[in-house]
Amino acid sequence: MKHSDARPPLGIHPVDRSTIDRIGRTVYLSANGFFYCTGGRVSLRSEDRSVCLAEGCIYLYPPYSHTEITDFSDDLTGVAGVADFDFVQAVLSLTGDTRTQIMLLSNPVAELDGDARRRLDELLDVMMSRQEGVMSDKIKRLRLQSLGEALCYEIIDIYYARASIEPEMKTRADIVFDRFIRHLHEYYREHREVQYYAELQCLSSRYFSTMVRRRSGRTPYEWIATMVLNEAKRLLADPAMSVKQVAMELNFSNQSFFGSFFRQQAGCSPSAWRKGQGAAR
Repeated sequence: MKHSDARPPLGIHPVDRSTIDRIGRTVYLSANGFFYCTGGRVSLRSEDRSVCLAEGCIYLYPPYSHTEITDFSDDLTGVAGVADFDFVQAVLSLTGDTRTQIMLLSNPVAELDGDARRRLDELLDVMMSRQEGVMSDKIKRLRLQSLGEALCYEIIDIYYARASIEPEMKTRADIVFDRFIRHLHEYYREHREVQYYAELQCLSSRYFSTMVRRRSGRTPYEWIATMVLNEAKRLLADPAMSVKQVAMELNFSNQSFFGSFFRQQAGCSPSAWRKGQGAAR
């Protein structure tokens, strides 16, 4: 996985009452994140879902979503983690298909048992002690990145361990989004039009887009573009494939249209991205 040298892909931050007083009660991040409650309690509302966390609970929130802190105790303590979307997607791609994401989105809260808390506490302690000076040292950034990957695997394992628990009652937006993710996983190479995915559910594009955004905080096209871009990067990383072949593999009518899409989403041409990948190896 390639990440910018400017900052590590995952950051860990201690949280208490003074943190909330400083940053306010509404948080908006264009990244994945979690909050692990180590003491006291806190109530959160994100989109159409409200949750209450007590000591030993962890909450995952999706990228591009607003999270409001509606209530908290004076003795609240915890750890917040923020991770780049692409970083988390790369980890998820190694642990399962899109059903993993659906499971995590449908069941954002997990209560940790003693052994799980011990493992998570140890890993978080190591990460927080290794963050100092990371911005100015490439080796330290790479080390923190590896620890971040280990943390993602640990958290995913926690949720898998409780996957037999019945999910919460699904809303209409949940159902639309879950079906969209399944369809997207199956058809994203051939179809990039929002209308196509709306019609698969016999919905208007407007209603479909509203439901997806309400559930995930992102528009359908943002999900489509991210999926296509991630696959394009994976294919471009193979030196045996030409840019034209990658464009054909992803059903672009020609290399020029693919290049325009890639520049819009990644900020550089496919060839420039490929050269950057080679220099990073």
